[in-house]
Formats: sequence, structure tokens, C-alpha cells
Amino acid sequence: PTTQELQGLDESYLSNISPDDASFDSHKKTSKEIARLYGLDTKDGLQGFVSGKRFVMFEQYSTKIERCGAWLKFVRATTGLKLVEAMFCKVPNCPMCQWRRSQKWRAKFLEMLPEIQDQFSNHKWLFLTLTIRNCDLDDLKTTIKCLNDAFNRLSKQAGFPFVGLVKSVEVTRVWDCYDAFTGQFVGRHGSKWFFQYQKENNTALRLEPTNEVHPHLHIVGMVKPGYFGKNYLKHSDWVAMWKQALRVDYTPMVHIKAVKPKKGEKILPDPKEFDKDNSKDNGMIAGICETLKYTVKENDLVGKYCKDDDTNSTWLKKITEQLYKSRKVEYRGVLKEIGKQLESAYDDDDLIKINDEQETTEDGPLPEMIFTWKEAIARYVLRDDNSQE
Repeated sequence: PTTQELQGLDESYLSNISPDDASFDSHKKTSKEIARLYGLDTKDGLQGFVSGKRFVMFEQYSTKIERCGAWLKFVRATTGLKLVEAMFCKVPNCPMCQWRRSQKWRAKFLEMLPEIQDQFSNHKWLFLTLTIRNCDLDDLKTTIKCLNDAFNRLSKQAGFPFVGLVKSVEVTRVWDCYDAFTGQFVGRHGSKWFFQYQKENNTALRLEPTNEVHPHLHIVGMVKPGYFGKNYLKHSDWVAMWKQALRVDYTPMVHIKAVKPKKGEKILPDPKEFDKDNSKDNGMIAGICETLKYTVKENDLVGKYCKDDDTNSTWLKKITEQLYKSRKVEYRGVLKEIGKQLESAYDDDDLIKINDEQETTEDGPLPEMIFTWKEAIARYVLRDDNSQE
């Protein structure tokens, strides 16, 4: 497009017309990059993998993700734009589809808040992270099984306090980190660590990819009101219990903290108190949604800190095979029945309708608006006509 044409598009951007829908741009952009990586021919010749009687082809993943969300049809309702039609691919690791699923899960969770409040109003909540040593990417599936088996043993130990919990698996990509100025090796870590390191040391890091990954478990759970009395478990208690359950000869990292609402904030507020913007959520709900919305961060999937396409493509394909059809979220105890409803919402193939609200007007059908993806500017732009391509 010419400069004049681009200036004319400015007022037609989806993100300008509806700032609440600006995330469509970023997720589509990342989806395009993942589609490109799936479609590359790599040195090791990875074309796909066998699962049961099915051969999963990466080229097919690439094609489907490439087409995902090529156009979006909205209606202009009283509350803003509402998506009514789109073509989503539903391919694992598609950022657009994963984001829409997480939106559905969140909407369902907020809908169920009154039930949770009524049943467990006096219970306390904990965030728990359980780790294991890094493993080779090729051993990820086996290591995740080891983690889950260890958690089963942990949950049977005397003193295990959770009466209900949600458990999820996260996998982070591991990098060799070097001081950008001195070249000194400062460790092998994930992105969360090196951002903090750079901030604390006022320096920059150079990152080199490795074939290691860091799988770990996130648990959000409820304990009885009396937990913070005689039944309280210190951090050292959690470490000892997890080491025993993991059956290792080293001391694994464990993070445990109580969910404490900010001053004047409830742990589980009323649904009407929530805003569409996740950043304005109550801390408890924001933490749960952040924990459960992905298994692998988008930056790791696309290899944001590595410029070698062959390395990034190979890593993406290998982790796809390792995580294929793995169970990433599990509900236990008193949250199990609630979890069934949440999983049903998350696994629902309908990625268009986020909640059960119906938009109507007294004047008949709502006006439609169709936006198409413009690759040159990486944004959704309003179409001049009402026909779909």
C-alpha cells in the first residue's frame, strides 16, 4: 500500500474501532509466524509424527494456521463489537485458537463464581509451583509423566492440605545466557529469569538456544480455614515432601504462597466486579487465568530470542510431538465437578461465542462489520463491502 492508502486505513483498523479487540492483531501475527515455522524444511527432515494410527503432518498444520482468522465478522451491539463469524483452525499451538479458548474458560469461570463462593466462602487459597531438573526436549513426554506420578504420590502423603485444586503443566524453553558485554556465561535459564537478571544487574544478555526444556507444575488450590494454624506447612516442609515424592537425590525448587487479596479486595469477588481487560481482574482470578491459559508461552513457541529459523522450526515441531494429546489441566477434590464444566467450556469447538449473553436490538438485525487481515501492516482492517472472501 502507498503512504496515502495506509493513512486512509488508520480509521478502519479493528484495534482503533474496538480497542477491546486489539489482541486479535497480536495473536494473528504470532500465528502467521508459527505457520511459517511449521512449513519450513529443516535439516533433520522432520515432516510429521505418528500418533496411534494417524500421521500428523506439519505442512497441514502450517496451512491451517495460516488461514486461521483470515477474516472476522462482527456486529455492532450496545456493548461494543461482538464476533459472530470467523474461520478458526483449532490446531494445537495456534495462538489465535488458544487465546479464544482461554477467553471461553475465563468467561465460564466468572459465571461459576457464585457457586464457588457459596460452597467455599471460608476456605483459603494457595499457589504452588513444583519443579524438576531440566530435561532434553526429546525426553519431555517421559518427564511430564514422572512429574504427574510424583504429584500423585505427594497428594497421598500425610499432611497434604488441599481439599480441591487445579493442576496445570507448563514447559519453558531453556537458554544459555551470556553477559552481552563481557561474554561471561551466567547460567542456563528461561526468559523469566533473564529479564529479572538484566533488571537487577543493569546489563544485557546474549542468549543461545539449547535443546533443554523446563517442565513444571502449577497448582492453585483450596485449604480448610484452619490451615494457617497447627496444620501449617513451612516452605521447608513442602520441599521435603516434594523431594520424597519425586524420588530424587537433589533438592528441587518449590514455590508456595498464600493468596492474599489487596486491601479492600475480596479473594473471590462478584462476577459483576470484573472488567473485560484481564489486567484489571482481581488478583486471584488473574493468577488462575494466567496459570491455565497456556502450556508453552508464545515467545518460546516462535523462538523470539533465536534468529535461526532451522533451530526454531525444529524446536516447535519436536515440542508439538512431545505434547500431542497430553492432558495439560487437571481438577481434583471438591473442584472436580466444577472442573468438568470448565473443561467442557474450554474444549468446546465453538471459538466464536465466548459466553451465553445474547445481543439484541429493538430495530432488528445488528449492523455487520467484516475485518480482513492485511499482511503488509499486520493488522485487521475494515472491508468496504459486505461479501466474504
